[in-house]
Amino acid sequence: LDLMLTLPGAEAKFNGHLDRSTPRIAVNGKIAAEVRELAALSKLAGVDVELPVPAALDATLAASQDGQRIEPMVLRIGKTSVEGSLVVNTKGAKPRLTARLTSKDLDLVRTGAEQKAGQPSSSRVFSEAKLPFTALTKADGDVDLRIDRLRLPDGLLLANVRVRGTLVNGSLLAEPIALNLAGGSVGG
Repeated sequence: LDLMLTLPGAEAKFNGHLDRSTPRIAVNGKIAAEVRELAALSKLAGVDVELPVPAALDATLAASQDGQRIEPMVLRIGKTSVEGSLVVNTKGAKPRLTARLTSKDLDLVRTGAEQKAGQPSSSRVFSEAKLPFTALTKADGDVDLRIDRLRLPDGLLLANVRVRGTLVNGSLLAEPIALNLAGGSVGG
């Protein structure tokens, strides 16, 4: 199965196969996506998509008896990257997502080419669109995030960012959280 989606400034490819020998259709293959410009992606989504670009994703999708696994996964943003895995377990009453993400250096500052002419750069990581909080009740999950050096869109530099989060029945708990900022440390 070879699929390709092409938009001005973006493209995505999937090369793999469907396995129908189990009760649930299993999908196995390689995913490659690249976004160079946001205009067409924003038009497709129906909202202004605010992401640092260029961005690219390379991942391997593997089915298991209990769900899907994306591993290895590499997300490149500009000259920096995030690596890790995402597991979607569908065996229980509702899906459970488990993400393990690491980065040596992650820079979320948007390039000048993506900023609108005559406007200051936004300090937002995401758009102003309302978050669909009701979606938090549709799945449970765990995340383990480790970033050695993180530059936020406004240029603020954080170091040794460590966050573990758990989502259960719509309740999100992020603990522990630890990071270094301006020569000091923050934890909780």
